[in-house]
Amino acid sequence: ASQSGTKVRLATLDISIKLLSQLVNNSDRSYLQDRHLACIENARECCTQLLRNFYKSEEIFLDMFEDEYREMKTRPLNVEYLMQDASILLPPTGTPLTGIDF
Repeated sequence: ASQSGTKVRLATLDISIKLLSQLVNNSDRSYLQDRHLACIENARECCTQLLRNFYKSEEIFLDMFEDEYREMKTRPLNVEYLMQDASILLPPTGTPLTGIDF
């Protein structure tokens, strides 16, 4: 998600990381090897770096981010609900007519 030209959205990566964490972490044990955990943390760090670039260049980004963050804190992430909306999980579209049924 952090590489140029990728088809993976940051939101999809974040949801995937949360889901993977729930699947492999037990209260007393983790089923991930250290190298796998390092890969996941590296992907998250790369995405954080990418977001920092937007923070510096886009004036409205901070307001949008704070609004989304506040919304996520008030309502916990519901994976089942998110899986019902394919537009969140699919790559961003590049046409203005996307989503218009003919």
